Amino acid sequence: NGPWAIWEMPLPGGKDVKVFLQSETTKTSTDVSPDGRYLMYREYNSGTRGDLKYVALDGDRTERTYIATADDETHATFSPDGRWVAYVSDDSGRKEVYVAAFPDPARRFRVSASGGMQPRWSRDGKELYYIQADQLMASSIAPA
Repeated sequence: NGPWAIWEMPLPGGKDVKVFLQSETTKTSTDVSPDGRYLMYREYNSGTRGDLKYVALDGDRTERTYIATADDETHATFSPDGRWVAYVSDDSGRKEVYVAAFPDPARRFRVSASGGMQPRWSRDGKELYYIQADQLMASSIAPA
């Protein structure tokens, strides 16, 4: 019914499949907050490339912009406590891993130094793992 949509269905093996989000732009879900309240997704369009947005899973399903720049943002993942989001952006000229506060990303810092992709949090949220070239990297995280 459009370029892409995010669908929902009950588990296990539910048959009541319905559209959760749909528009003329491509949307790809990236993560759900640990408390189950928010869905983070990447929205692609030719003007801004990849932007990060989120929507409440219950109640008001108004789409909210998390990070939208002329750069490509992708691979967003919530920290175990839900207060931070790790993501990838190419705003430095190459893909790097960043961590930003949630829901207001004004507080952010770069984690990788020589490129990075596919960030994943440790279960306790004290480390962030990511791929740099052909290596698995780990970085201690202690945001204030």
